[in-house]
Amino acid sequence: MQSSDDKKQNLVILGGGWGGFRLLKGIDLNKYNVFVVTPRNHFLFTPLLPGSAAGTVEFRSIIEPLRRARVHPDYHFFEASCEEIDTANQTVDCSPLNKGDPHFTLKYDKLVVAVGCDVNTFNIPGVKEHSYFMKELGDARRVRSKLIENFERASNPNTPVHLKEQLLHIVVVGAGPTGVELSAEIHDLITQDLRRYFPPETIVDVRMTILEASETLLGAFDSTLQKQTMKVFMRDGIKVRLHKKVQQVLDKNTLLLDDGSKVECGMIIWSAGIQARELLMKGHETLPIDPRSRKLLVDDSLKVKGFDNVYAMGDCSMIESRPLAATAQVAQQQGKYLSKLLNNDKYDKQFIYHHQGLMAYIGDYRAVTELGEKQHKHKFGGYLAWIFWRSAYLTKLVSFKNKVLVPFNWMITFFFGRDISRF
Repeated sequence: MQSSDDKKQNLVILGGGWGGFRLLKGIDLNKYNVFVVTPRNHFLFTPLLPGSAAGTVEFRSIIEPLRRARVHPDYHFFEASCEEIDTANQTVDCSPLNKGDPHFTLKYDKLVVAVGCDVNTFNIPGVKEHSYFMKELGDARRVRSKLIENFERASNPNTPVHLKEQLLHIVVVGAGPTGVELSAEIHDLITQDLRRYFPPETIVDVRMTILEASETLLGAFDSTLQKQTMKVFMRDGIKVRLHKKVQQVLDKNTLLLDDGSKVECGMIIWSAGIQARELLMKGHETLPIDPRSRKLLVDDSLKVKGFDNVYAMGDCSMIESRPLAATAQVAQQQGKYLSKLLNNDKYDKQFIYHHQGLMAYIGDYRAVTELGEKQHKHKFGGYLAWIFWRSAYLTKLVSFKNKVLVPFNWMITFFFGRDISRF
């Protein structure tokens, strides 16, 4: 496929997440023909994904179409997946989402791999077939629909007691920030909205359980914030079971734990970690990939080791000298850095990560926040932390449209409650 301006270099960006989107916004289109390849045609503001699953914000309020990220004749977007990277011929082979459509090949002068990561099932049988994930916007829609469906079924007059108790038991696997925030948002939905519209005999049977394989929830946070979150969850009736590993998901309503016990529930939401995309999992003869994490190895300038024109960033990459956490702020800072590096041939600075802190919503207008690094940490929780949490995310929204819609959604939720329709 030929570029629209053959005098410019062809820059191919694989992925439209935090890193890819930030690079796209900052790249000089007077210097490059830019080709973006990603299977979803929008940028997703992932921190508010749990809120969209509970109806606190609407789905379209947290996405931004990639096609309108830049308006320029030399910016090209393709809704497709990269199947193969040919470094010898400097091409990428791409497959459209519709499997019946023909593949196409893009020629690159410079390539940026920012494909993100996938849900880690740890090869546990039954997880893919029977669990709900929290990775994409479609996942949030399915979780909300299933949750309302279970409440409607449980409220029917002739629903057997055992089935009713099963339907109203929500299990979240994984107590990281996504699992904790999703549990908190669902709890708010139940206590602030569903309780008003469903009969008391239905609400009384609601149970929420978080299963975590490690010794604590919110493992990256300070221990005082972990204890505060645990205290809030205990008060709200959210049961956190630590040191509990899932051995198998027997069906859509049953988990088998490593101690031999079974857990019956109405839905299983899997939020237990991340793993490399299929593009990197299948291995490459030329690209250097860490054998354990399956991430691309890059240097301090985000160049893939052994290549001068291939870069990687975000969750799919690992700086060999100083590995960083797979977070949105890391990917966003790398995207900003890479735009400067590619725009200026004389830019010779190495990438330096500036940690901005950690935040998590824990329900009932409360959050936990940790700012700074190591000995200079500032940690606090409660209502003021929630105000800070919302304010920080509001400033991080990527478009003026989102910055209008999200606070409007919050206001609608506060005054009129969440929508409980199922469609």
